[in-house]
Amino acid sequence: MYGMVWYGYGQVVHTGWLVKQGGRRKNWKRRWFAISANQIFYFKDPKDAVPLAAIQLFGNEVRVIPESQEPRKRFCFEIIPGGETKTMMTDNHRTFIMYAATKPEMETWLSYIRKECYAPRGGGMFGTDLAATLEREGRTDDQVPMVVEKTLNYLVQFGLKEEGLFRKSGLAARINKLKEQFAKGENPELDGEADVHVGAALFKMYLRELPEPLLTFQHHGEFIAAAQIYTDNAATTDHATLLVPVRALLSKLPPCNVTLLRFLCQFLRQVLVHEASNRMGIDNLATVFGPCLLRDRQNHDDPLTQLGLSKMINVVVKMFLQEFDILFSDLSVPKALPRSTSWRKTTLIEADLSDDSDDEDATARDRRSGRVRRESSQAESSPTSPTPLSPGPSSASPFLQPDAFPVQHSNTVRASVAEVAESRVKDLEAKVANLEERLKMAEIRYLEEWQTRQHLELVSAELQRKLKDYEEKDGLKSASS
Repeated sequence: MYGMVWYGYGQVVHTGWLVKQGGRRKNWKRRWFAISANQIFYFKDPKDAVPLAAIQLFGNEVRVIPESQEPRKRFCFEIIPGGETKTMMTDNHRTFIMYAATKPEMETWLSYIRKECYAPRGGGMFGTDLAATLEREGRTDDQVPMVVEKTLNYLVQFGLKEEGLFRKSGLAARINKLKEQFAKGENPELDGEADVHVGAALFKMYLRELPEPLLTFQHHGEFIAAAQIYTDNAATTDHATLLVPVRALLSKLPPCNVTLLRFLCQFLRQVLVHEASNRMGIDNLATVFGPCLLRDRQNHDDPLTQLGLSKMINVVVKMFLQEFDILFSDLSVPKALPRSTSWRKTTLIEADLSDDSDDEDATARDRRSGRVRRESSQAESSPTSPTPLSPGPSSASPFLQPDAFPVQHSNTVRASVAEVAESRVKDLEAKVANLEERLKMAEIRYLEEWQTRQHLELVSAELQRKLKDYEEKDGLKSASS
């Protein structure tokens, strides 16, 4: 970071150019901004060692200024005092106003500023590392973030039978408002059946804005390879054996990622039970949630490569849903009950997994009013009984034990992995050789074109010389006559 000695205040999380309003005349000036240690600093030049000023972010708020208020400044936003004490942000103004060059730039700045404003009070979870969010909320690795618990339990109560769940869009204004409320650390309420698509969109937004997918960038290729082996051998090999490498990969993930993954898969399996009503089959769900679970750090320009990766990512999602019991059977994670007293009223809703029915019994009435009857006898826990939506069982079994599964074919599986890896290496070598051949052909074509241009230039020069000679001779003839 260009000589920022003030960097000692804390880690610089974002930098860039913005235009700010300042001075008694409220004129606009372009400045270099940097966010660090719950403050936003600005400089006249990125190379300056000392900032011109700094604005405190923690305890304050940020909002977008409507275009009607600043018609010539389209992507304008301001930092305003938070709470009841409306202190001055600067010597001359109660707010600090800036604007960005484009809307994406403004959204990026808003994301970082909101994290610094609201994270210390339990907000700012969108676009924030999963483990950091849990720590800020006072939760452990065997729990899920508040926004996940809130939205999924709401969808279990009102949205499982909603047609086009996760496919249809909700009201953008309502989604943005709820996102901002969650980002501030508030506990907003979703409005009955009216907010089903809003809640679904909010949950998808949270997952997609995570800095890293749940299966992590590091293990992207390994999960793809394991899914390929599973697909190629599922018809002839014991599934538990094929899933040993997948379980081993799960054991390498951060525990909080595994908890959220299990919570998500448990919910999606409940969505699948009502496929006849919501029209969301396993292929549709895999398409929607694939990028949230697995995506490559690199952007592939080749459409065929992108298509192939998308297909395999969908296979990974379907594998987790279809083989849920094998992959997560001995996973020890208690229910995601919040520790914060302000969130104590958010309980786990139990989903009705029975088929559509017109019967209006006491259980249905209780469920509609937000109350859940918990059955005590094992006989009543049939497929038509409510199933709790929680990150996992409360058993004390080990976290992940691949040895608990049959491993008689583990050598075969390892050999298959090696064969797949060797095959991919050969494919890459062939592609490199092909690219080198194309490069040579391009060089040859370039040389031929250069030679052609040189020849044409020589011919052109010769023609010009002859033309000049002809004009001179013609001039002499005219003069003599």
